[in-house]
Amino acid sequence: MRIFYLWLNLSLFSILLPGFAEAVDLRISGDLVAEPCVVNIDSIERQVKFNSIPSRNFYLHPRSAPESFVIMLEQCDVDIAKSVSISFTGEDDSEQPGLLAVTGDAKGIAIVLETEQGEPLAINRGKAKFTLRKGITYLEIKAYLQASKKSIENRGVKEGEFSATAIFNLEYE
Repeated sequence: MRIFYLWLNLSLFSILLPGFAEAVDLRISGDLVAEPCVVNIDSIERQVKFNSIPSRNFYLHPRSAPESFVIMLEQCDVDIAKSVSISFTGEDDSEQPGLLAVTGDAKGIAIVLETEQGEPLAINRGKAKFTLRKGITYLEIKAYLQASKKSIENRGVKEGEFSATAIFNLEYE
């Protein structure tokens, strides 16, 4: 009852003070497009897990072994587009620009992203082009951990848990 009463009072107030009313135009626009593919639901929130890696390994080899993952595009219509470019956005590592920064206890490392063919995918600026196939197209990506030169020189790779988040973007051509 109180809600109705308050609403009624506000309605009467706006009727009694018509000089304070103002007309506002509402403009709505957008683009309706035909997407050539549908991103597979399991690819939308992809998690990549690295096995335990001894920190001393980085002093001999600045990169870890790769962890591969796939972004699957389904129902691809090659009459709409012939290729797709993928790029990743996220927090740039301060010591290794173009690499994905990690958060957590681990220090001195960042994440490298590249295609299965070794083409780098620099965070916030790199992209790789893939040919679309009718039906299903697999975008195969590798992730590595890489120690910075500074952390290797100073023996500053610190053990601990880490995480990072990147968003992939697709551009069809």
